[in-house]
Amino acid sequence: MKYHLNFKLKRITLYFIVLAILFFILSPFIWTFISSISTNAELLSVPAHLIPRNPTFERYLRIFTSNDTQVDVFKRGMLNSFIVASGVTVLSLLLGTFTGYAFARFSFPRKNTLQQFFLFTNMLPPIVVIIAVFFIFSRLKILDSV
Repeated sequence: MKYHLNFKLKRITLYFIVLAILFFILSPFIWTFISSISTNAELLSVPAHLIPRNPTFERYLRIFTSNDTQVDVFKRGMLNSFIVASGVTVLSLLLGTFTGYAFARFSFPRKNTLQQFFLFTNMLPPIVVIIAVFFIFSRLKILDSV
């Protein structure tokens, strides 16, 4: 009986920890959604309201129905982001699949060196790579070329 009670206590503790982590991860998304359906007055009110008193979906309707220039720029930016993200995802999956298969099945010169190189580059902080890309773009004079 004591073992069963101890097992339940461990399981309840685990569920509590998982829920706390889930809340921590999801809270920015929840706050963003709540902010998007709040009015400007509610967003700027002191003290802040966690739940909007007069929720409105006006911003979402404006995005899908308006012909405003700002909205068109937003729509174009979202479409561009979707295209780039989809292309990068497909390309990464294809290259990663073929590369992983080659490393797993074939033996070739410098295999371990290449594996270590891939591991090392994945361990680099993204900001280091971004700075290098910025310098490359700057030297090629393609900054702000869109």
